Amino acid sequence: MKKTKEKIKIRFIRDIFRGDTDEKLYSKGEIIEVGKEEAKIYVDEEKDCEYVKENNDYDIPKQLEECRFCRIRKGTKKPFEQNWTNLLYAYEEIKEYFPKENYGVLTGINGLAVLDDDSKDKQLIELYEQNFPDTFRVREHYYFYLIDWNGEKIIFYDDEGNHIGELQGLGQQVVGAGSIHPSGEIYEVKKDLPIVKIKYDDFMNVFSKYVKSTSENDNVKIKQVELTEEDKNIISDIKKKWKEGDRQNLTLSLAGYLRKEKRIGVKRALNIIKQIC
Repeated sequence: MKKTKEKIKIRFIRDIFRGDTDEKLYSKGEIIEVGKEEAKIYVDEEKDCEYVKENNDYDIPKQLEECRFCRIRKGTKKPFEQNWTNLLYAYEEIKEYFPKENYGVLTGINGLAVLDDDSKDKQLIELYEQNFPDTFRVREHYYFYLIDWNGEKIIFYDDEGNHIGELQGLGQQVVGAGSIHPSGEIYEVKKDLPIVKIKYDDFMNVFSKYVKSTSENDNVKIKQVELTEEDKNIISDIKKKWKEGDRQNLTLSLAGYLRKEKRIGVKRALNIIKQIC
């Protein structure tokens, strides 16, 4: 029986066009399977591609040896065990389940912080890179230890009050390197470096402008938004049933309703509540 030639997965790191035409042959990010020799040409000689690591090619990074972990089903992002925040799997223990399962790295424990930037222009990552040393990175997650930090999660907002990211802390986790994203992609290590240590005060001196005060909910600048006819009707209907002393209940219930059911933005929702209160 003739032996089947081994195929290797490669990923294109740029768009490839056919000859001198505008016809695209392969797109950036596209993955194909080719033989070993062909793969070498694409990757080593033409440098158009990179090898695609399979899930089984990964070990849990040594940088995480002192961390604590949780179990996550393969291809998902959420822990599946009850009380997962208190199970605290050690490095050698979580290795027993990987790569058959994904795994999560618990944040906030022993000062481990992970910066998660959700902004479109990655302004939090840019700010970090301008002020602090390179550190261990998985996808868009930057790992570092914060000295003298109480472990509480920090939420970042822009000048208009829009959520742009978080510093993951106690009670949270990030999916670990080598795990499978719901899209099928692997959580790849982008910077295979030691996890650096940073003083909490130094970090806050740099990032404080994006942190909303925990004691003053109106600390973030919110630009005034012109009321639409729909907004005016909502305000009119609520004021008919408004009772003094309902401010807190109104803020919690109305904000959730406007955001989820009406698909109203943060600024519009806050403006409506302000008009009523």
